[in-house]
Amino acid sequence: MTTLSKRHLIYIYLIFLTSIYNLEGFIHIVLGYNATLVGANNILIAIISIFLLISLCFFSDNDSRYILYGTALVGIMSYLILLFNIVESEYRKTIRDIAYLILYFLNFYFLFTVRKEIARGRAPFYFIVVNLVILPLISFVLGVTNENNRFLGFQMASSIVSNGSVLLLMFSFMIVKSKVKIVLLLICLTIIYCSGVRSSLFILFVFIFFLYSNSVSGNKPFFYIFSSLLIVVMPLLFLYSSEIVALLSNSETRVFSTQDLEQGSLSTRISWYVSLMGLIIQDGGFGGFGPGAAERYIGFITHFDLLRFWVDYSILFVLFFIWLNVWLIFRNYRSVAYLIMFSLVHFLLSLHNVMLIPSLFMIFSFVMSVLLYKNSGEYEDIQ
Repeated sequence: MTTLSKRHLIYIYLIFLTSIYNLEGFIHIVLGYNATLVGANNILIAIISIFLLISLCFFSDNDSRYILYGTALVGIMSYLILLFNIVESEYRKTIRDIAYLILYFLNFYFLFTVRKEIARGRAPFYFIVVNLVILPLISFVLGVTNENNRFLGFQMASSIVSNGSVLLLMFSFMIVKSKVKIVLLLICLTIIYCSGVRSSLFILFVFIFFLYSNSVSGNKPFFYIFSSLLIVVMPLLFLYSSEIVALLSNSETRVFSTQDLEQGSLSTRISWYVSLMGLIIQDGGFGGFGPGAAERYIGFITHFDLLRFWVDYSILFVLFFIWLNVWLIFRNYRSVAYLIMFSLVHFLLSLHNVMLIPSLFMIFSFVMSVLLYKNSGEYEDIQ
């Protein structure tokens, strides 16, 4: 395949990714159709995404082996779709999870086949502008918030728009100039502030630390500036720690508030985690109570993918999932720093059910792929 052809594949991929990332906003805001719950179309999105990625993989690498693998995967997906319509509701969750995992790793594979062109050209820049600037701005103007006045964006979910904005910011740092980075950072912080999602701040801190660790042997000005800030800020945080804690405890801004430690969503989730861990410990730590067991036990979605996998499918499934992710990184590039960042970001996203949101985990794998290939020296001339 020629370079131009692979660029066209990336254009198709980014247009499709933009579409599914903002689909809920199109349904609920543009069409005004509120009869369906947010996320109700995720399984359909996953199936369409799988067939699209299989098609793109055919064009990105016409090796007969991959055509055979793709054909087999189409057969498996067709069988899963058939099962999804005939089995009981609890087992549909297993089929759903299998479809999501296939999409998750297939997405990484496609991005690997087009890695030399993944962040070149103008399409990635337009992708950032549309999803991090234009559509969030339209959402702000339209006042897309929930009953608690938390910003929802075109994703109709505060956690998705907030975490998605951080991932898009991470990607933008690889392809745009310094002055634009500052503007995008301010936009991202505004989205986090208005959506009130604290995990997004932690993801941002992890990414900044990753940039800092890479700068030690490379960008000396960045290293000196960041080190100076740490030297100044850390003593101040220590000296005024009691005042900071008191301020956070009384803060009315959700993203900075610690009130949820006593009451609210954070304390509720912690109680869920404790209950589920108690259930696992009673079973000797193995888990594997069957599809949907975690949701049945607490009555809600767990808000922790890895813990849900452990309860539903056992510790062996969790270890297998972790091993696949580690293998994915070390298969070509042995970067411990990247593996740590990847694991921390994935862990924080899993607290918001990232493995149940196809558009978000596709953006996650897209951004992680760019960072991986950039960090490994796979290409040096990103814009």
